[in-house]
Amino acid sequence: MSRLATLRVLLITDGAAPDERIAAVVAAVCGARLGPALGVQLRDKLRPDAAVLPLARRLRGLTRDAGALFFVNDRVEVAAAVEADGVHCPEQGPTVAAVRARLGPVLATRVAHDDASAARDDGADGLLVSPIFSTPGKGPARGVAALSRARAAAPATVAIVALGGIGLREVPAVARAGASAVAVVRALFAAVDPAAAARALGDALERPC
Repeated sequence: MSRLATLRVLLITDGAAPDERIAAVVAAVCGARLGPALGVQLRDKLRPDAAVLPLARRLRGLTRDAGALFFVNDRVEVAAAVEADGVHCPEQGPTVAAVRARLGPVLATRVAHDDASAARDDGADGLLVSPIFSTPGKGPARGVAALSRARAAAPATVAIVALGGIGLREVPAVARAGASAVAVVRALFAAVDPAAAARALGDALERPC
């Protein structure tokens, strides 16, 4: 069984948003009481670690209180400082092996290439397959077939997470294609009620049509 078997909704923080806005959205989503079905991934590609650390500590506190998972994108030392549950390894970032050498047996996710069988070798717990649907600045949509290919190639113990242009109406299609979770930014940051939106996404994944 995947160590991410409980994960259904992964909120990736909006790097363009102010820290107060990020914290407010994460607090609201944590209020949905999804427990380990919810994950929050802090992504900040511009600021140095020292500038990101206060927000990371704040989000770690919110997620810990909610029983949710907390990931840090790329920044291994920030993850270590706040005792994050895991690290996401982007294409130009640390390898899963490097993360585990520094942090021990934490959760580790990575970007899925067309050959998702590489997950057998690097020990990733989850693969983020992206972009499934059209997303500004992310290149051509790969479609749900990319999820099916990743699911077929990766070990059963690896979670497949769909990312890119996903809202509530897209959930049934990605679930049928093999995704056990969705990663979202706008679907929650743009929501009038982020907690209700997170619950709806989680419910849709549990009961795909």
